[in-house]
Amino acid sequence: MSQKEFYISTKKEFINFPNQVYGRKNVIDFFTIKLNDLKEGKAPIVICSGEAGVGKSYLIRHFFEREDTVYVRGKYNQYKKSVPFQAWAQFIEKGLSFLESLGQSRKEDFKKELAAVLQNDHYSVSRLIPQLDKWLDIDRNRENEFDSTLQIQNRWYVALYGIVELLSKYFNDPLIIHLDDVQWSADESLELVNRIIRKPIAKVCLIISQRITGQDGEQDRLAHLKSATNHIDIKPFNLVDCQNLLQDLFQLKDDLSHDTAKLLIENSAGNPLLIQENISQFIRKEILQYDQLQGSWTWNEAESVFDESEKSLQEIIGS
Repeated sequence: MSQKEFYISTKKEFINFPNQVYGRKNVIDFFTIKLNDLKEGKAPIVICSGEAGVGKSYLIRHFFEREDTVYVRGKYNQYKKSVPFQAWAQFIEKGLSFLESLGQSRKEDFKKELAAVLQNDHYSVSRLIPQLDKWLDIDRNRENEFDSTLQIQNRWYVALYGIVELLSKYFNDPLIIHLDDVQWSADESLELVNRIIRKPIAKVCLIISQRITGQDGEQDRLAHLKSATNHIDIKPFNLVDCQNLLQDLFQLKDDLSHDTAKLLIENSAGNPLLIQENISQFIRKEILQYDQLQGSWTWNEAESVFDESEKSLQEIIGS
């Protein structure tokens, strides 16, 4: 859970959600192995699956966004499924922005190598990634000089792979590419992932996260990739995880933190995002109150802790 401020009652006291990870030792151990592989020059490819709100994106960023790596995230949008390579384009745009800090000589070197990678595909690829314009000499009068859509698409795969490979050479630290919410991606994006699986790029770790609900009939879009990659499922909190969080937040007595944690788990099915929302609900309704004189949190018994008007998980994610 990331650090958040929640105002309490009308006194505007606030609590900070601890900026640490609870109940995720297996995930951290798994990520540690992959990070060590990356630092040894390997090219790990990781798939992370889990339900909405379980903390996939936070865990990945919390672990991999560090001083000795370059972490770049591209996120797919459910309302733009028809847009090809949208998360890849975001990654490349962010990667290019990092290169702005290079000296002029290195920038010129990059421009020459980029032109060589793209060859005659400057125009079509710059439509996907407009930021390329400032790194290339683009003649907009030739925008309509394209081959068939299929030919362009096949060249996009080659061009985008080449750009990723080139960017990795210009970073001093290992590169983490995080493609988030891949369940909303177009097929073209997954084909580019396939190409990187077949021909990994040294010192580049590709992390792909997807939302899985576990509902009957749900399509796992990455099922065909799991045999060729490293895969981990991010699970909801259990009772102990939730109790540890409550004790850190409120310094509640063991029996009270246990009962509160049990209530939260029952209402949220262990989903960390819903647990966070429910805790803030406790505070808004003054079920949990901070006693300034005693300097501690107290629990006010209430006949109904939760009501049906509270936000759903989908509403929280969308807000």
